[in-house]
Amino acid sequence: MSAATVAAERAVLGALLADAEAFARVEPILDAEDFSTDLGRACWRAAGRLARAGAAVDVVTLTADLELAGDLGRVGGAAAVSELAEGLPDPANVEHYAAILKGAGVKRELATFARWLGAEAAQAEGAGETLAGEAAGRLARIAGPGGKAGAEDVGAIASRELRRIEAIGTEGSAGLSLGYPDLDRILAGGLEPGALAIVAARPGVGKTALLGNVAIKACDRGARAMLFSLEMPSEAIVRRLLAALARVPLTHLREGRLDSEEWNRLAWAQDRLDGYRLAIDDTPALTTDQVLARARRRALAGGLDLVLVDYLGKLSARGENRTAAVGAIARGLKDAARALNVPVIAAAQLNRGNVREDRPPTLSDLRDSGEIEQEADVVILLAPILTGDAARVVQVDVAKHRNGPTGACKLVFAESTVRFTSYGAGGGR
Repeated sequence: MSAATVAAERAVLGALLADAEAFARVEPILDAEDFSTDLGRACWRAAGRLARAGAAVDVVTLTADLELAGDLGRVGGAAAVSELAEGLPDPANVEHYAAILKGAGVKRELATFARWLGAEAAQAEGAGETLAGEAAGRLARIAGPGGKAGAEDVGAIASRELRRIEAIGTEGSAGLSLGYPDLDRILAGGLEPGALAIVAARPGVGKTALLGNVAIKACDRGARAMLFSLEMPSEAIVRRLLAALARVPLTHLREGRLDSEEWNRLAWAQDRLDGYRLAIDDTPALTTDQVLARARRRALAGGLDLVLVDYLGKLSARGENRTAAVGAIARGLKDAARALNVPVIAAAQLNRGNVREDRPPTLSDLRDSGEIEQEADVVILLAPILTGDAARVVQVDVAKHRNGPTGACKLVFAESTVRFTSYGAGGGR
């Protein structure tokens, strides 16, 4: 450890004892693992406990807290704590000292990471892409603020949650809007980061179309999205997006049969897509580990706010039977949502045999595995309401909502242009 790092660590600890506001100023920068000594880590944790209890942090209170926690003897006793307050630099520069200490801590973690990666890469067994995904996750936790794994004091979590609640009150929902007001109201503003949402229906009801429309609406608001299309090639997905944006029948695009007005709208739609931060991966038979690895690379390259998977049944997984495999896929997608800290929306099939035309689908109709319901935070069931019109009404039933209410609303699906709109006059896009 360099002399500068030793001096910075001592300066930070001394500033905590000399300035009542020092801990609050550097708490967002540091955590206990950034300190290289047992004394430093123990003092930092003790200062955090005192600060959250509303107590002053000084030599006396810090020594008492360390003794109560059983750490005082291990770190050198009261004399070692007292020495921290002697001959200090200016506490006003504590953020600068913390930045030096943080940099040294990151370098230590990177060295550990490099040794781990070298050892893992030398192993003959295991998929390279799986290792790349795990490596990207570890690297992101090292680089990102507040991203370290492990236990965290409940007080720190509560403080962060109160700030989030306050921000929602002043800035609006922190969830990712799906772009349809009636549906967003049921979801209390949208999908939370780390949530897994399942959109399920029988074939032909519009699952893929709805995912594409949600992607469009998210990108319209500046979101960065990634769509995994395991059933259709990327060209077919983009053709559907162009049809929905331009409001041109999909058959006209397939046949190249467009009038001048449709060509103008199509050119406008292409310009819109050019401005979207949307990536499409149409690799078939991916595993959830591969989905996570590729999404992580995308997130590290330019950020990521939403992942869409079309569809769950096409992902690969090992299992004694299809039910076990689908359960593993559902768990993998939920783990990916949490690891990426973004919503993941996946389409899923309903059992044909269990869904009769004369009743709306229920959670028990989810195909192959009840574990889909167990792992999902939100389950949305789609069912057509036959109207005889060119654009049919679709019931959108939020049948499960782990962190909020359930309920149903209606959307209008214009199948010819692969476009969902809000129900009622003036629904628009």
